[in-house]
Amino acid sequence: MRHSSYKTKPVSRIDLRNFVFALRSIMKYQDTTEIDVIRIFENDLYEIFGEDYRYEVVEVDQMNEYAIYLPDLNKIVVRADVYEAAASGNPRHRFTIAHEIGHFFLHRDVTKLARIDGKLPQLKPYEDPE
Repeated sequence: MRHSSYKTKPVSRIDLRNFVFALRSIMKYQDTTEIDVIRIFENDLYEIFGEDYRYEVVEVDQMNEYAIYLPDLNKIVVRADVYEAAASGNPRHRFTIAHEIGHFFLHRDVTKLARIDGKLPQLKPYEDPE
C-alpha cells in the first residue's frame, strides 16, 4: 500500500456531491451525462486558472502511475497511453483523468508531510487525498 505524502482536510460525501453539481453548472455540463474530460483537461482548466494550472502528457516509460496531480506545481501529469485511451473514449482512462481533475480542484490546499525517521506519519482515512 502506498502512503500519501500529503494530508488534506476531510470532505463529506454531501459536500463532494454539491461541489460536483456546482462545478457542472459553472462548466455548462449540468444538462448532459457525457463530460468531455479531455476538453476540461486541455482547455477549460487553463481558461479558468490561467498560469495557475499546468498539465503534461509523458511517455509511458517516464512514469509508473497512470496519472498524478502534483499540488506543489498545480500540475496534472498523465501517461501518454492513458491520455490517448481517454481521448478515444475509454471509460477507465476517462475516469483516471477526471479523478486527477478532482484532485486539482479539491486538494490545492494540502499539507505536504515530512518524513520522521524515514517514514511518513500515519493518516486517518479521511485525511488521505485518495
